[in-house]
Order: sequence, then C-alpha cells, then structure tokens
Amino acid sequence: VMSEVKDDIMPSAAPSEDEIRRWNSLPRDEQLERMRQALIDGERSGISERSMDDIKDAAKRRLVQLRNG
Repeated sequence: VMSEVKDDIMPSAAPSEDEIRRWNSLPRDEQLERMRQALIDGERSGISERSMDDIKDAAKRRLVQLRNG
C-alpha cells in the first residue's frame, strides 16, 4: 500500500516560484480550505505590539534569507 504525502503549502503574501507551483497543483477545494484556515489562524493570532513597518521589515528579512538559502 502506497501512502500519500500531502503538501503542506499554505497561502503566502510573497510566494516563491516553487510555492506558486505547489499551490497551483492543489485541487481548488483544498486551496479554499487552506485559505479559510489561514484567515481563521490570522484572526485568532491576536493583536501585535509591532508596527506595520516592523512587520514589513521582518517579512523582507525572511524573504532575503529564503532566497539566499
């Protein structure tokens, strides 16, 4: 019996080319479910003490790290 490995890709504001390919390979109902879950998780995450600039700067640093391996 072959077990199915499920891709854990979630929606992203700045996806890589590989993440876009993986997202697009999911069935539409799975994309919708994951989008719903991302919105629910965001709503439940609470209020941040960080400013929008702090959040944006941290996201940019993560992108640079991902691109540089």
